[in-house]
Amino acid sequence: MSDRPVFAAHVEEGERPPGVSPVVHMIAGGSAGLMEHVGMFPFDMIKTRLQTLDSKSIRRSVIGELLHVARSEGPLKLFSGMSAVVAGAFPSHALYFAAYEAAKKATGADRKGHHPVAAGSSGAIAVLFHDAVSTPLDVIKQRMQLANSNYRNAWHCFRTVLLKEGVRAFFLSYPTTVAMGIPHTAVQFATYESLRTLLGRNPSAEIVAQRRLQWEDQLRREQELQANAASGKGLLKLDPLHSASKDGVDGHHSHADDDDDDDGHDHIEYEPWKHVVAGCGAGAAAALVSNPLDVIKTRLQTQAEYGVNEGFQDVVRRILREDGSAGFFRGASARVMYMGPSVAFCWTTYEYVKWVLS
Repeated sequence: MSDRPVFAAHVEEGERPPGVSPVVHMIAGGSAGLMEHVGMFPFDMIKTRLQTLDSKSIRRSVIGELLHVARSEGPLKLFSGMSAVVAGAFPSHALYFAAYEAAKKATGADRKGHHPVAAGSSGAIAVLFHDAVSTPLDVIKQRMQLANSNYRNAWHCFRTVLLKEGVRAFFLSYPTTVAMGIPHTAVQFATYESLRTLLGRNPSAEIVAQRRLQWEDQLRREQELQANAASGKGLLKLDPLHSASKDGVDGHHSHADDDDDDDGHDHIEYEPWKHVVAGCGAGAAAALVSNPLDVIKTRLQTQAEYGVNEGFQDVVRRILREDGSAGFFRGASARVMYMGPSVAFCWTTYEYVKWVLS
């Protein structure tokens, strides 16, 4: 064993702990957004139809309405407005997950243990970034999903709405969308993280946790060296037993540890079914909780197609007058059927891409 002091890897003052890069979060999040919206899009279209002003004319079940639209309007009608969703899904979800991961660090949701409130708060913060991009595109999508829609494509819809109603039409529902998105995302993220904890290990989170622990240990050891040097004691020679805990019994790296310490990646088993189960449960729970505000949002975004121009309170009064409190749960079954699998697609894709790229 050499008499030279053992130095930890140098840590710059103010350096951030290692983890998955924000770029990785953005790529994984954008990919997840595409999978989420495209995979179950026909159910989203049926959900929109069940929430609009002429929804009382629909007496069929969700599946029955889906088959009816396919037969009477053609199968492609089920995908009306998808081009707008595809255009916005990647950038909106890239911002969404990058903001979520950054917020997790700020709230402590990324620390070891179960932190559903912190995770939910982080998700709520991410909504502000996501909805700023997605709301105008959601207006185009829903206008194209209506039974009486005459728009040829997303660009035609955008130009027509802009010329007839102005920029305001694309952001009229933004406050409602955010008000809906905050509880929706808080419930979704808290439920997802809780179910993930219940189901067991999360490989990508373990990678980040391992890197953080290594970084914190390096920082602590360098601070000890600096403190001893400043006090006139000279450089601290670390206890060989402490070094052995990281590098083997004789202070040298043990080959027995190679499998665990090479990269913290290749030897962690990935179990996608856990993300599917947790994502599906989280999506279904969030969809049900936020459905009343989703009904209001849909009315605000589509009412101009029926010659109506009402604000939030007027829409609420109309729903109560025409349908009672049950009106706020129109399309709930379709929304749960859409959001459950969609969120499962989203989280599974996000965690997998993040795991691969990390």
